[in-house]
Amino acid sequence: MRFLSRIYAELGLVYAAKQYTFAAASIALRSEQPEVKPVTAHALLEAADLSYVAGNWLDAAATAHIAVIARTQLLHDPFDYETYPDLQRLDMAVLTPLLAARTFWPHIESGLSASLDEAAPLFQETASEVAAGIEWSEEQFQQSVSDQLRGPAFADTGSTRTIQFALLGTAWAITCCNDRTSVLAAERLTAALQILLPELVGEPTALLAQSVEIEVSVETPSDENDRVRLQPSNDALLCSVCLTDGNDIADPGELELELTSIATQLLHLINVRPFGELHPTIEKIFRRGLMHKLHVARPYDDLVGILEGEHYTRAAALTRPPTSFEPTEHPALAAETSPGPGYDHSQSLEAIRQRYAQAHRLLPKTLPQLLSHPGVRQMVTGLRQQGWLDWQILSTLINVTGNIRMTNAGHLLGPGTTPDVAQKFFLTPERADDEPISPEAILAEPIDFHLNTMVCAVANGWGLETHIETPNVNALRELLTRRYGFGVDVEHLDPLDSVREDGSLQPFLV
Repeated sequence: MRFLSRIYAELGLVYAAKQYTFAAASIALRSEQPEVKPVTAHALLEAADLSYVAGNWLDAAATAHIAVIARTQLLHDPFDYETYPDLQRLDMAVLTPLLAARTFWPHIESGLSASLDEAAPLFQETASEVAAGIEWSEEQFQQSVSDQLRGPAFADTGSTRTIQFALLGTAWAITCCNDRTSVLAAERLTAALQILLPELVGEPTALLAQSVEIEVSVETPSDENDRVRLQPSNDALLCSVCLTDGNDIADPGELELELTSIATQLLHLINVRPFGELHPTIEKIFRRGLMHKLHVARPYDDLVGILEGEHYTRAAALTRPPTSFEPTEHPALAAETSPGPGYDHSQSLEAIRQRYAQAHRLLPKTLPQLLSHPGVRQMVTGLRQQGWLDWQILSTLINVTGNIRMTNAGHLLGPGTTPDVAQKFFLTPERADDEPISPEAILAEPIDFHLNTMVCAVANGWGLETHIETPNVNALRELLTRRYGFGVDVEHLDPLDSVREDGSLQPFLV
């Protein structure tokens, strides 16, 4: 258990590590073998260190206090540093928060001392000896925390708690009320995600690299299928999650099913492959023993819930220090960069060539006017500076032109648009007697909207589909670039140099 905890901790998955560490402590404490019981003291010290690494420094101090008691009862000469080098973890988990509170946030020190209980005087004396030598500014200290730890300093203070971690390109932020029941529920969900998501490495998924912000509440919804509720946003996945109070369930199996159901729903929402494709992967992960990994010895709340409600009340009353902490992921768990499921590079290059040929074939009258117009040329230059490639810009101009022609003819583009109408306005070449669409009309269009439409069309071409009504198109574009050749181009003539002196359009492909 402790070995697995260390692996999760090295990967930055602190709450999964915490679950396994407390499982080791629980099993050792209940063991009938005297030589096993001392493991409890060591595991509790490791748990205090994990809380410290997570930025939950009041939790770390309170857990360290319990670990000190366990050491005095279970170990011989429990504070001999030569015999027990892990005592350095105790110093780090307690002294660093004490020094930080004393130096930068004095209003927190009393709460920290209360968490340490009778062990406080010993650490306070040492902290006083060291504090005089600190020369860091608050900003420098916070930067050091961000560089070395997995959460901001005193993340467990304030009326709410937010757990932050990054995994497979996704930045997670799980927020809950800072009370015992809510915190244990939020940590339970976090640990489950940190155990499940690494199982996806190497599997055929297409996960969006985006922010996922979850508001956790402890309640029983009227409909069990309504435990995950989406909130509209085009910039992140925002949702609320209803979790059951761990004390209200007699059968641990019910809690396991709830966790796996919610975690799987969240996975569906960040994966943009079709729903049906994920099911074989989930089944494969379950066959590898996912349920045994999620449920270790006892339910999460029973294992980890060693701190009383008073501790959380005290933490909630303290003001959290300001921070700009951003979670980072372990390199082994970074966003996948291999070609995405369904992607074919040669097919991608051919599709790009066809887009250049299509632009030349469909808009022989409109494009020369657009590409000669100063305003359009300035727009194209600006889009290039934003990272858009020429084939993407030309494809968007085709769509904008077709949309204008369709609107002028009294049609509205939407789900009810028939294939023959779409064919007429978007895929039929301009005729000699057609009026070209003016540059002014193009410049009046919301170009960002049309670019996003183009991104979604390319994604659909690779079999990708978003499962929310307000998709994060920027994240979809990033995924396409990272795994579906969206950042690739073919040799072509610069569109801004493609208009001949006689006003005709040269082919883009060379």
